[in-house]
Amino acid sequence: MAYRRLPNTDLSRLNALKKAYDMGVNLSPIDLAFSQKTFNKLRLFLPSFEKSYIEYQTSYKKQVENNKNNYLPKLNKARLYILHFIKVLKMAIERGELPKSSLDFFNLNSNKVPVLTSEDKIFFWGNKIIEGESKRVSLGLKPVTNPTFGIVRVYFENFVQEYNIQKKLKDDSARFLSILASKRDEANKIIKLIWDEINHYFSNTGNAEKEANLIKYGVIFYTKK
Repeated sequence: MAYRRLPNTDLSRLNALKKAYDMGVNLSPIDLAFSQKTFNKLRLFLPSFEKSYIEYQTSYKKQVENNKNNYLPKLNKARLYILHFIKVLKMAIERGELPKSSLDFFNLNSNKVPVLTSEDKIFFWGNKIIEGESKRVSLGLKPVTNPTFGIVRVYFENFVQEYNIQKKLKDDSARFLSILASKRDEANKIIKLIWDEINHYFSNTGNAEKEANLIKYGVIFYTKK
């Protein structure tokens, strides 16, 4: 048995509203299965809902694409160079080229290499390397090479810059989603009103004919198992 259900995604809400709008534009008021009062309410609301939907989708697409094409590559590069610097530092100590006290400049443990599993850890250790090596060099101590902290700093600063860009894109997406979400209740109310009026309009027809007419207006039916 088929039953009617309101749309449960923003895209399906938009499609339902647009389908009803198209019927309202293409049919005369006499032939339209819902009232002109309801059509006017739909006509005023649809552009706002569609605009919010497009803004969110556009913003989210930018966020996803930037994450893939710019942010993650720079995050991974910064992580790689930070870890390489720490490993080279430790190997230089093991070979006796640098004193073990060099680790103190970076708050490093002699037995462990930090695990950079989060943005916070990359920020923490990137800053530690830049600050610690800057201090060592300023004291005239032998610098770490291959990579130098200057190279590490370039990749770390690239990551920080991209992090800020990605954060803004995330914030933009969240803001547009919040605006869109605030319009869902009104969208549901208008869709329900339209579908109720259509259902009443075709109430004197047989079930099969009625369902076919409702589908033409974009009413969504599901089959109970």
